[in-house]
Amino acid sequence: MIETETKIPVDDLTSVRKKLGKLEAVCQGRVHLADTYFSSPGTRQADISVRVRDSTDQPNCAELTLKELPGGDPHVTSRREINVGLSDAAAMREILSALGFRVSAHIDKVREMFLLADLPVYLDSVEGLGQFVEIGAPVRPEGVSNMRERIREAVQALGLGEHVPASKSYFEMKVESNS
Repeated sequence: MIETETKIPVDDLTSVRKKLGKLEAVCQGRVHLADTYFSSPGTRQADISVRVRDSTDQPNCAELTLKELPGGDPHVTSRREINVGLSDAAAMREILSALGFRVSAHIDKVREMFLLADLPVYLDSVEGLGQFVEIGAPVRPEGVSNMRERIREAVQALGLGEHVPASKSYFEMKVESNS
Protein backbone atom coordinates (compact mmCIF):
# COMPACT_ATOMS: atom_id res chain seq x y z
CA MET A 1 0.00 0.00 0.00
CA ILE A 2 0.99 3.61 -0.50
CA GLU A 3 0.48 5.88 2.50
CA THR A 4 -0.83 9.15 1.09
CA GLU A 5 -1.31 11.99 3.56
CA THR A 6 -0.81 15.57 4.56
CA LYS A 7 0.25 16.72 8.00
CA ILE A 8 -0.62 20.30 8.94
CA PRO A 9 0.75 21.95 12.10
CA VAL A 10 -1.87 24.03 13.93
CA ASP A 11 -1.83 26.17 17.06
CA ASP A 12 -5.11 24.81 18.39
CA LEU A 13 -7.13 21.72 17.53
CA THR A 14 -10.37 23.10 18.99
CA SER A 15 -11.40 25.02 15.86
CA VAL A 16 -10.64 22.02 13.65
CA ARG A 17 -12.66 19.76 15.97
CA LYS A 18 -15.61 22.21 15.70
CA LYS A 19 -15.30 22.34 11.91
CA LEU A 20 -15.30 18.53 11.76
CA GLY A 21 -18.54 18.59 13.78
CA LYS A 22 -20.14 21.06 11.36
CA LEU A 23 -19.10 18.81 8.45
CA GLU A 24 -20.73 15.85 10.25
CA ALA A 25 -17.48 13.93 10.59
CA VAL A 26 -17.83 10.86 12.81
CA CYS A 27 -15.57 10.64 15.85
CA GLN A 28 -13.91 7.21 16.00
CA GLY A 29 -12.33 7.69 19.42
CA ARG A 30 -9.13 8.80 21.06
CA VAL A 31 -5.99 6.77 21.63
CA HIS A 32 -2.53 7.23 23.14
CA LEU A 33 0.17 5.92 20.80
CA ALA A 34 3.78 5.18 21.73
CA ASP A 35 6.02 4.79 18.69
CA THR A 36 9.57 3.47 18.82
CA TYR A 37 11.59 4.03 15.64
CA PHE A 38 14.58 1.90 14.76
CA SER A 39 17.51 2.52 12.45
CA SER A 40 18.24 -0.42 10.24
CA PRO A 41 21.79 -1.71 9.94
CA GLY A 42 23.09 -0.93 6.45
CA THR A 43 20.54 1.71 5.39
CA ARG A 44 20.54 5.46 5.65
CA GLN A 45 18.13 6.71 8.30
CA ALA A 46 16.31 8.91 5.75
CA ASP A 47 15.65 6.06 3.28
CA ILE A 48 13.60 3.75 5.43
CA SER A 49 12.10 3.66 8.88
CA VAL A 50 10.98 0.78 11.03
CA ARG A 51 8.44 1.55 13.71
CA VAL A 52 6.91 -0.45 16.55
CA ARG A 53 3.64 1.20 17.58
CA ASP A 54 2.05 0.40 20.90
CA SER A 55 -1.21 1.73 22.27
CA THR A 56 -1.57 2.14 26.00
CA ASP A 57 -5.35 2.18 25.47
CA GLN A 58 -5.51 -1.04 23.47
CA PRO A 59 -3.37 -3.80 25.02
CA ASN A 60 -2.17 -6.54 22.68
CA CYS A 61 -2.93 -4.33 19.70
CA ALA A 62 0.51 -3.29 18.47
CA GLU A 63 1.92 -2.87 14.99
CA LEU A 64 5.23 -3.17 13.15
CA THR A 65 5.58 -0.77 10.22
CA LEU A 66 8.16 -0.32 7.50
CA LYS A 67 8.05 3.06 5.76
CA GLU A 68 10.08 4.03 2.73
CA LEU A 69 11.30 7.50 1.80
CA PRO A 70 8.32 9.68 0.87
CA GLY A 71 7.87 10.99 -2.63
CA GLY A 72 5.53 13.37 -4.36
CA ASP A 73 4.74 16.98 -3.75
CA PRO A 74 5.57 18.66 -0.44
CA HIS A 75 1.88 19.20 0.41
CA VAL A 76 0.68 15.59 0.11
CA THR A 77 3.31 12.91 0.65
CA SER A 78 3.15 9.35 -0.62
CA ARG A 79 5.32 6.43 0.40
CA ARG A 80 5.20 2.67 0.48
CA GLU A 81 4.16 1.37 3.88
CA ILE A 82 3.91 -2.20 5.12
CA ASN A 83 2.11 -2.96 8.41
CA VAL A 84 1.94 -6.16 10.43
CA GLY A 85 -0.17 -6.58 13.56
CA LEU A 86 1.62 -7.65 16.74
CA SER A 87 0.37 -9.06 20.00
CA ASP A 88 3.57 -8.18 21.88
CA ALA A 89 5.31 -4.89 21.07
CA ALA A 90 7.98 -5.38 23.76
CA ALA A 91 9.04 -8.71 22.27
CA MET A 92 9.27 -7.15 18.79
CA ARG A 93 11.47 -4.35 20.12
CA GLU A 94 13.75 -7.00 21.68
CA ILE A 95 13.91 -8.95 18.40
CA LEU A 96 14.84 -5.83 16.42
CA SER A 97 17.54 -4.93 18.94
CA ALA A 98 18.95 -8.47 18.80
CA LEU A 99 19.10 -8.18 14.99
CA GLY A 100 21.24 -5.04 15.23
CA PHE A 101 18.58 -2.37 14.86
CA ARG A 102 19.03 0.53 17.24
CA VAL A 103 16.42 2.85 18.70
CA SER A 104 16.56 6.21 16.95
CA ALA A 105 13.49 7.97 18.38
CA HIS A 106 10.49 7.64 20.69
CA ILE A 107 7.33 9.54 19.84
CA ASP A 108 4.30 9.75 22.11
CA LYS A 109 1.06 11.21 20.86
CA VAL A 110 -2.60 11.42 21.64
CA ARG A 111 -4.67 10.90 18.50
CA GLU A 112 -8.32 11.76 18.02
CA MET A 113 -9.69 9.84 15.05
CA PHE A 114 -12.47 11.09 12.75
CA LEU A 115 -14.03 9.99 9.48
CA LEU A 116 -14.98 12.81 7.13
CA ALA A 117 -17.21 10.88 4.73
CA ASP A 118 -14.86 7.89 4.53
CA LEU A 119 -11.61 9.87 4.72
CA PRO A 120 -9.57 9.49 7.94
CA VAL A 121 -8.74 12.76 9.71
CA TYR A 122 -6.52 12.62 12.79
CA LEU A 123 -6.03 15.35 15.37
CA ASP A 124 -2.61 14.63 16.87
CA SER A 125 -1.03 16.13 19.98
CA VAL A 126 2.59 15.04 19.67
CA GLU A 127 4.82 15.35 22.73
CA GLY A 128 7.62 17.83 22.08
CA LEU A 129 6.46 18.65 18.54
CA GLY A 130 3.04 20.27 18.82
CA GLN A 131 -0.41 19.77 17.36
CA PHE A 132 -1.18 18.53 13.87
CA VAL A 133 -4.07 17.65 11.60
CA GLU A 134 -3.24 14.56 9.57
CA ILE A 135 -5.49 13.65 6.65
CA GLY A 136 -5.13 10.60 4.42
CA ALA A 137 -4.93 6.85 4.23
CA PRO A 138 -3.03 3.98 2.65
CA VAL A 139 -4.21 3.23 -0.90
CA ARG A 140 -3.20 0.97 -3.76
CA PRO A 141 -0.77 2.61 -6.21
CA GLU A 142 -3.52 3.26 -8.75
CA GLY A 143 -5.50 5.21 -6.13
CA VAL A 144 -2.81 7.74 -5.16
CA SER A 145 -3.97 10.54 -7.51
CA ASN A 146 -7.56 10.26 -6.34
CA MET A 147 -6.50 10.25 -2.68
CA ARG A 148 -4.33 13.34 -3.22
CA GLU A 149 -7.32 15.19 -4.64
CA ARG A 150 -9.60 14.08 -1.78
CA ILE A 151 -7.00 15.26 0.74
CA ARG A 152 -6.75 18.67 -0.94
CA GLU A 153 -10.56 18.99 -0.86
CA ALA A 154 -10.66 18.06 2.84
CA VAL A 155 -7.95 20.61 3.65
CA GLN A 156 -10.07 23.32 2.03
CA ALA A 157 -13.30 22.12 3.69
CA LEU A 158 -11.60 22.27 7.11
CA GLY A 159 -10.39 25.81 6.46
CA LEU A 160 -6.73 24.78 6.52
CA GLY A 161 -5.83 25.89 3.00
CA GLU A 162 -3.71 28.81 4.23
CA HIS A 163 -1.64 26.58 6.55
CA VAL A 164 1.70 25.26 5.33
CA PRO A 165 1.83 21.44 5.56
CA ALA A 166 4.76 19.83 7.34
CA SER A 167 7.19 18.46 4.79
CA LYS A 168 8.62 15.97 7.30
CA SER A 169 7.31 13.02 9.26
CA TYR A 170 7.03 13.09 13.05
CA PHE A 171 10.10 10.83 13.08
CA GLU A 172 12.15 13.30 11.01
CA MET A 173 10.96 16.23 13.13
CA LYS A 174 11.87 14.38 16.34
CA VAL A 175 15.36 13.46 15.09
CA GLU A 176 15.99 17.09 14.07
CA SER A 177 14.73 18.42 17.42
CA ASN A 178 17.16 16.10 19.24
CA SER A 179 20.14 17.25 17.15
